[in-house]
Amino acid sequence: MVVDLLGGALTGSGSGKQALRARNGVFIQALNIESFVPMQEYLKNMKELISEIKSSSLADGFDEILVPGEPELRSKRKRLAEGIPIPDFSWQEVVRTAKDLGLDLEPMLKPTR
Repeated sequence: MVVDLLGGALTGSGSGKQALRARNGVFIQALNIESFVPMQEYLKNMKELISEIKSSSLADGFDEILVPGEPELRSKRKRLAEGIPIPDFSWQEVVRTAKDLGLDLEPMLKPTR
């Protein structure tokens, strides 16, 4: 509800069922954490909350509890180590387009890390 109200109702883009007919609304808020609490205290509280969540009982069929951002961080680490998977059809289109434009792909394929 909060996301719907901030991104829809507050921006005038619609909320609830009316949002299905309206344009997308975006709400971005930046907070200076230290205006509220010292950073070390915030980080300590955040770590404690994550620990509490991760120590919860697992639902049937699951072997781990993830918090927001963890799947993305894992994906980033994997892609940095192994590269970004590209379907063969898509890669062939890249190669064909590069060839049509007279581009040499070899220098672009070398790792920059």
